[in-house]
Amino acid sequence: MGLSRLVVVALLVWVAWSLWRRWRRAGKRGSTQVHHGGRIVKCGECGVYLPEAEARALGTAGFVCRSHDHPPH
Repeated sequence: MGLSRLVVVALLVWVAWSLWRRWRRAGKRGSTQVHHGGRIVKCGECGVYLPEAEARALGTAGFVCRSHDHPPH
């Protein structure tokens, strides 16, 4: 009976360790998605988030992405 308990405990430890590693990897993946190009803004037309450097400012109305960056009439 002692050997079977040892196998069960070893299996539980291995499962817990595997889940912990997966959880740590998922946390690191989310934290590395940082944009180093400046502030992130939202397009006022379609709602897409993009770097401020790639958007056109509309004064106090916000920003627009390249898809909606039409010359003023």
